[in-house]
Amino acid sequence: TALLRTRARLRRDARRAALIPVVLGAAIVMFLVGLYVFTSATTSVSPEDYAGIRVGETRDELTPVLPDRRIRKPPPVISEPSVPAGATCEYYRASRSLLDFGDTMYRLCFKDDVLMAKDML
Repeated sequence: TALLRTRARLRRDARRAALIPVVLGAAIVMFLVGLYVFTSATTSVSPEDYAGIRVGETRDELTPVLPDRRIRKPPPVISEPSVPAGATCEYYRASRSLLDFGDTMYRLCFKDDVLMAKDML
């Protein structure tokens, strides 16, 4: 009987040990999905809004169209045109919805809060 109890305890312990990586993996996946949703929701510009943006507009004029957050730098695999002299560029995800997994990004370059260039990357 002691042997049977020991075997049962070992099986139970083995099941618990096997659950640890599964639970950890599920937690990591959920975190990454949450991060993707948050980033997409807070850094995306729709193609329709991008089409309405005009070079020469001020940052204040674009405030209703642009999200509060932006992507600091594009992925290194994206090639981009040169930055206009004295301008600072901001990057936004191009997307229609959270389920839009495209790799297109928009780059908006401002100088003194005036849009100098807009590019699709």
